[in-house]
Amino acid sequence: MTFIDPETGAFGGLGHAIGDGKSGKPLRLKAGTVTGVLLDGIERGKPGEPGELKGMLRPGGIGVVTSNTEYGVFGRLSDVPTGEALPVARPEEVREGSATILCTLKNGSVGEYEVELGDLSSKAGCARCFSVRVTDPALLELTGGIVRGMSGSPILQDGRLVGAVTHVTVSDPSRGYGVFLESMLRAMDGGRA
Repeated sequence: MTFIDPETGAFGGLGHAIGDGKSGKPLRLKAGTVTGVLLDGIERGKPGEPGELKGMLRPGGIGVVTSNTEYGVFGRLSDVPTGEALPVARPEEVREGSATILCTLKNGSVGEYEVELGDLSSKAGCARCFSVRVTDPALLELTGGIVRGMSGSPILQDGRLVGAVTHVTVSDPSRGYGVFLESMLRAMDGGRA
């Protein structure tokens, strides 16, 4: 999950579509249920072999998925978790350089890990709006960088929510891509980013 609107329970996640395995196009969504996940392992990524987070779905739904778009999946949670709301960075406010990502990797707790953003896109509606390079030694040791299951991990910079991790570079799992949060918000509202 990338973001939750604390007033409505609306959420967005992944930063990319759940796609058809053959065409890569977004699957048509009839209905979807949001569940929790119990992580029980990490397959570390290495060049040529992206790793992945391993886990099991928890029983019971905590919300519904209402749309699957090229900029993520969206829906509404039954119970809105409490926490500090962060401002959203507009694309022109994002800068190349240090940032952090949030992800749950062990013990069910969210960790914050250092990354570097680069190759910022200036065009609206980009699917890979910037590059992400993992620099955090703990994350590199644990996962090798970006692994499957980290899509949608929120990216923070200067106290603002910038976007989400979307892809890993298979030849170098310490590198990947991200999408601006603004693109996700536009897709959630039914407009193209």
